[in-house]
Amino acid sequence: MKPLHYILTSLFAGVLLQVLCGGIRPSVVAFPLNVSIIFALLATLWVVEGEWGEKTAVRTFRSPRMACGLLIAVGIWCVLGGLTPQMPIPDDATLLHRFAAFWGLNKFPTSYPFVVLLLLLLLHLSLVIIHRLRQRAWRRDVPFLLLHGGLWLALVGGMAGSADAVEGRIIVARQAPTRSAYDAYGREITLPYTLRLTDFHVTRHEADHSPVQYEATLLIDDMPQSLAVNSPCGVRLFEDLYLLNYFSEDDTDQADAVLLLMVRNPWKPAVLGGILLLLLGTGWQLFRLK
Repeated sequence: MKPLHYILTSLFAGVLLQVLCGGIRPSVVAFPLNVSIIFALLATLWVVEGEWGEKTAVRTFRSPRMACGLLIAVGIWCVLGGLTPQMPIPDDATLLHRFAAFWGLNKFPTSYPFVVLLLLLLLHLSLVIIHRLRQRAWRRDVPFLLLHGGLWLALVGGMAGSADAVEGRIIVARQAPTRSAYDAYGREITLPYTLRLTDFHVTRHEADHSPVQYEATLLIDDMPQSLAVNSPCGVRLFEDLYLLNYFSEDDTDQADAVLLLMVRNPWKPAVLGGILLLLLGTGWQLFRLK
């Protein structure tokens, strides 16, 4: 089979699963199942590479053409998903919107076709890395391993992180501190720190006085921290707070309370580590080319 055959066959299977099941719930493969799957996958591919590494099918799957085809397919799917409104299908949806939803583009990050493409890319990267490691020539292939290993780590961190990520809404007022967040189902999440609003500021445009930016200052365990719209506050290495909205009784620029989004992703260090490896590999390769 050619790389295109692998990709098209997998996409067809993904679309079929999307039609039958209607998308993936990432929490189904949350820890420790996702870690077990990763180790089982690596062990299986290590055996496959050792026993059948020179077979045509395996060599095709780890070929550069396969890499290019997968990256192009993932890129196209991301563009199509970015152009599609990410929302459920309304009753008065147009034919184009319904067609996009049929392919899972209205919720493309959790659609089966997109996840299948990412899994294929992960399998390809794993086989390529294992092939280089089994050749025992990794010392002269350090930039190659850094680049591919960084992409592999970032991809694993992103996929596993979507299963283990926790999101919660928090209302933070001026009067009293809080340490409670609530998920999409209304369940309480107890925070390991307290939050209290101390200051709020609205930056307005000089011409028409329309709001340009909202900024809030919070006390996080008695330590002042600032955050703004599109500028989150990192509470811990794997936990961020985003400013969503504010509430004011007299409709002024001074808020009585703010609405925050808490995003907790224990796999964030893996993603950051993967990006760091990618940068190191790129820099090493450029330095060696000189």
